[in-house]
Amino acid sequence: LAADLVEKGFLPKIIGATALLKIPLLRQLARFFGLVPAERSAIQDALLWPHPHNVTFILPGGIAEIFFVRPDLEQVLVKK
Repeated sequence: LAADLVEKGFLPKIIGATALLKIPLLRQLARFFGLVPAERSAIQDALLWPHPHNVTFILPGGIAEIFFVRPDLEQVLVKK
């Protein structure tokens, strides 16, 4: 999806874990790909950016949930 948006002139941003931006090499890589820290002020700023930066992905969940992802399966995990 993001690649299609880039082809159409949009530069999408992705809201991601702030912890990822604490690791030096990973920080530069994440910023290059449009990662925005999951902080209230950063999210508000990202949602107000003008064209072509006006596409923002917000994916709910946490870092622990990344390890539950399987490409062959769609699943919903409910915690009591």
